[in-house]
Amino acid sequence: MMKIRLLLLSLLATVGIIGLNGCNGWNLEYGKVAAQFTSSTITEKGQTFTGRKVTVRGTVTKHELDKATGKLTMVLDDKVRCVWFGTRSEDDILLKTESYEIGRLVYFDGFLIKCEPRNVLLDPVHGRDPTAPFEPLE
Repeated sequence: MMKIRLLLLSLLATVGIIGLNGCNGWNLEYGKVAAQFTSSTITEKGQTFTGRKVTVRGTVTKHELDKATGKLTMVLDDKVRCVWFGTRSEDDILLKTESYEIGRLVYFDGFLIKCEPRNVLLDPVHGRDPTAPFEPLE
């Protein structure tokens, strides 16, 4: 009986830890998008959506890599910084930068962390199907 209690307690603790730490990833993948923006309108229209999941559309103009953390950031139209979900190995970073090459029009879903003039940050983000409905706030 004691073994069953210990097993149940361990299972509950594991589920609780996963639930607390894994929510951001689950919400990024399956959570509802609060609003959609173009890279040129997010600064003026996005402030009320800070902390919520949004979609942004823009053209990749730059890749930034933080070697200390392994985080890859893609900059859209020199305005919006989008930090890719999770840390990456060098091979994975190379694949991502090829998939999201400079000059490519992309759609990212992510959490709007900052929305200030010349400082818009979505972290984390992941790619979105470009054929899915997109109705930006104008």
